[in-house]
Amino acid sequence: MSAEILLIVAAAGTPLLLAALWLSRASRAVAVALAPLAALPALLLTAWPAPTAELVLPQIFTGIRLGLDPVGRAFLFFTAALWTGAGIFARSYHAADPRRDAFFGFFLLTLAGNLVLILARDLLTFYLGFAAMTFAAYGLVVHNRAPAGFRAGRVYLALALAGEACLLAGLMLAAAHADGLGFDRLGEAYAAGEMPAILPYLFVAGFGVKAGLVPLHMWLPLAHPVAPTAASALLSGVMVKAGLLGWIRFLPFGSEPLPGLGTALIAAGVIGAFYGVTLGSLQREPKTVLAYSTVSQIGYMTVACGIALLSPAYAAIAVLALVHYAAHHAFAKAALFLSVGVAPRRSHPRMRRVWLYVGAGLPALVLAGAPFTSGAAAKAALKYAGEALPGGWPSLLALLLSVAAAGTTLLLARFLTVLGDEGPEAGAGAKGGGHPPGNARDPEPSPPPGRWIPWVGLVLLVLLAPLWLTWAYPPPPGVVEPTPVLGLFDSIWPLGVGGLLALGLWRFKHHLPFARAHVPPGDLIVPLERLATHRHAFPVAVARVRTGMGLGESSRRLLVGITRTAAVATLLDRRLTAGAALGFLFLILLAAFGIALLA
Repeated sequence: MSAEILLIVAAAGTPLLLAALWLSRASRAVAVALAPLAALPALLLTAWPAPTAELVLPQIFTGIRLGLDPVGRAFLFFTAALWTGAGIFARSYHAADPRRDAFFGFFLLTLAGNLVLILARDLLTFYLGFAAMTFAAYGLVVHNRAPAGFRAGRVYLALALAGEACLLAGLMLAAAHADGLGFDRLGEAYAAGEMPAILPYLFVAGFGVKAGLVPLHMWLPLAHPVAPTAASALLSGVMVKAGLLGWIRFLPFGSEPLPGLGTALIAAGVIGAFYGVTLGSLQREPKTVLAYSTVSQIGYMTVACGIALLSPAYAAIAVLALVHYAAHHAFAKAALFLSVGVAPRRSHPRMRRVWLYVGAGLPALVLAGAPFTSGAAAKAALKYAGEALPGGWPSLLALLLSVAAAGTTLLLARFLTVLGDEGPEAGAGAKGGGHPPGNARDPEPSPPPGRWIPWVGLVLLVLLAPLWLTWAYPPPPGVVEPTPVLGLFDSIWPLGVGGLLALGLWRFKHHLPFARAHVPPGDLIVPLERLATHRHAFPVAVARVRTGMGLGESSRRLLVGITRTAAVATLLDRRLTAGAALGFLFLILLAAFGIALLA
């Protein structure tokens, strides 16, 4: 057995072995102690030059295939690095947590599924890893066992199950029409036109839940505020990227064009970019703001997927943009989440607060696309891929992405503002979901090294991303590195506009009519939940109308509809208070923008 195969075995098997040790009380302490280091073999595997070997286990199911291609190597690099950093952070963060052992048990299971799906070289292995990661992550979401956590867990599971149903249906269809379950066989079947037309739509929906594609994103802003900080960093940094990797693996990139689905994904991505910015700017808790920022950034990556489906000749460029975006976003967003875990309180020394804002502001600038950063490089790659679009799409897309970048600056300025107002894990912690008891809110003069060292390490990786980004995923043969495409002015003006907007809104916040606008986290799920759980809100007249009153069937139905509409309006007026109704007005305006864009 070659050294590369041994590394593949160690990468996939280490978290599984530690999870098995966790099951026994006698060895649980060992498993918990080693859990933060469980992803190190996977990280070592990414340093292997041009890995090509495959581990094949034909005895398991229809055969398990594990290996690493260039795309998988890039995803494995940032995934393993973030699991290691978040694990070290969590060891300190949960030092006094009575449920620490349970946290690391779910940590290991989720990590195992995440690594297996990245190393998978066939459909079934990918699905098994994806399902294991999805359901094990539920334990991280509800770790604090607060009502808000269980509510977020219910929404997460409901959407996850819907996504799993789509994936399982797609997997069965693919197995029935492809000659084998390998990714290469799937690509050949797509190219030969042997796959059902509905198959890509099933995969878009199934992986779109995990990726946070609007309107399947509703679990993200619910789960992030209630999950522990390390889990939030992993949810946004690496687990949503599993959905993006699923699109790369399962969709016909580079095969016959799918103009309908490609255009729909581009439109959904642009709408999602603005949607996340709009709703995130109306939030009051730092981790909720970051959750909506992830929804917005996923919009950019969705645009890249749409370009790959619309123009197969540019699929390699679109995948380059997607992978670079995913890698740079993973580190920047994880660094921002960990900054919540080390955030100072107002009673702490001024210099500590200054250094925190410097450390949190740097990845925020990178995420907004500041010049000479990985954010600018990722946006350049996306604009380069957009040149493949027909008609006036390239110029329109470039303008929309620049405006969205200004919105990203505004949103991250909002994050820094509420970070200073809230202190460490406030809001989420107050609801029982943000911090371990007796740990995160201790008034220590500085955070323990176990927290600030991984945070500083991630900030440094974000700043050095232009150096390692092309190493992690170099441009494919024939693709020119697109960094020069984005000029200095194109990088600066969105930052300037977003910064001026943030300054103006902060300066005149008490004088603006929409200053109290607010949308509850989860946005679209809120009215749906209330309609489902407040059936008693419908008047008795509904029952009377149903039973007759001497009216015809059509009249009865009309009256039932009017009564229900009135009840819904009354319910929304009563429940969505304190600026929420005004916040939902922003949703209506955003929907109008989306319709205009599609038109």
